[in-house]
Order: sequence, then structure tokens, then C-alpha cells
Amino acid sequence: DNNSHYAAMSELAQRFLLNQDYEDAYKWAEKFTQETKVEKPELLKVKGNALFRMNRFAESLAPLEKVYAADPADLQTMQMLAKAYSDNKQPEKAAELTKKIVQTTGNDRVSQVNLAITYLDAKQVEAAYDVIAQLRASNQLVEERDYLTAMNVYMSMKKREADTIAVLQAGFDAGVIKPTATRYNNLAEAYYYSDLPNGTAKAIEYWTKAAPLAKDGGIYLNLAIVQCQEEMWAPCKENAKNAIAKGGIDVNDAKAQIAKADKR
Repeated sequence: DNNSHYAAMSELAQRFLLNQDYEDAYKWAEKFTQETKVEKPELLKVKGNALFRMNRFAESLAPLEKVYAADPADLQTMQMLAKAYSDNKQPEKAAELTKKIVQTTGNDRVSQVNLAITYLDAKQVEAAYDVIAQLRASNQLVEERDYLTAMNVYMSMKKREADTIAVLQAGFDAGVIKPTATRYNNLAEAYYYSDLPNGTAKAIEYWTKAAPLAKDGGIYLNLAIVQCQEEMWAPCKENAKNAIAKGGIDVNDAKAQIAKADKR
């Protein structure tokens, strides 16, 4: 009979989802809805979940919203919906939902880092700053993603170089942040624009680490310019030559630094 036919169809859709066969899970859940004209919560969840797992975030919104409306305490649906909002250029909704997730999960670290990210996406920088401040105060920057989120928050604010330095330096010292040209460059720039007495010296130290890892000679050139300003003529000239050798820059800019070093 029809009832057992539809029950089998529903069970099949849910089994496909459990087996991570998202295409078939979606297909059978959709077939059930088309044939019965009924939107069962468990099959809406299958549809939303399957679409989400296939990165079809825009399509996953409608079923996930219905599941969430029916059961606002469903944490898994909340998490998927927040991510779908974020990926679908609706950062305010993502931030609002992620805040509820943090309240539901008792302020666990991962949820709080997600909250900081969604606030930043929504241009709610002060709110993101407050979340990071709480995480740092309770020593909850643990993984690379935590440190880099803190870095991104501070770098999007004015006069936060000291905070950028603190989290990057701590992440590097702990061996948690993997060294890349961009991250060393971020730390160097934070030192350079900070009010620290050793700021320029530390900037030069980290630009020196960043430059060989970079894809072009831009950081070598930057280093040469700063070293010329500091009247460090020999390294200035050497790094200007390195910049030319690595390429991807205006050679005349590098030659100008070499000329300054030769003219001293």
C-alpha cells in the first residue's frame, strides 16, 4: 500500500544520508515530498543536510530554515544554517544564529571562534573584538585557526598593532601557527607601525624571514627600502638585488635603493 511505499522511501532517504550518499539522499527526500505533497520535518532535515554537504548552500537555506523554525533547539541544524547564511552573503543572520549557538553550547571555544568570524564577516568588528578578548583572557586560543581569527580581527581595527603582535608572536612561539610569507609579513608590519621602541628592528627581523618564502620580490624590496631609511646600506643593497632576482616588482624601484646605498 501507499503508506508502506512512502515509509520505505523516507527510510531510504535517511539511510542514504547516513551513508554520506548525499545525491541519492536528496533525490529520495525530494521524491517523497513531490509524491506526498507533505513536508515531513525529518525529510526536510535530510534535504537541507544533503544540499549543505554538497555545498549547495543557497538551496539548503529553505529546508534548513523550516527545520530550525520547527525545532529551534536543534544544534546541528543551527550550525549548518549559520554556515549556509555565511556562505550565501547573509553575514548578519549568520552572526545572530552563531550567537545562539554559543549560548546553547555553553561558550565552547570553537563556537566562540566561529562567532568572532561571523561578526567580522558582518562588519561588526567591536563585537568580534569582545569575543576574542574573552577567549584570550581565558587562555582559549589553542589552534592555528583561533590565533589567525584573532589576528584578522585586530588587523581590521586601528591602533591594534600590539594585540596583533601578541597573538602572532604567541602562536609562532607555541609552534601552532605555520610560518608563511603572509603571516611573517603581517607580524613585521604590525611591529613597524607599532609604537614599540624596537619596532623597526623586529619588523626587519620578520621581513627577513618572510622574503624568501614570498612568491615575488615585493617583500625583499620593502625590506631594502626600510633598511635604506635606517642607513643599513649593505643589507639594503643586497635585498634590493634579491628583489630583482625574485622578480614581480618594478626593477627601477629596486635600482633606486641600490643607487642610494652606492651614493652614501
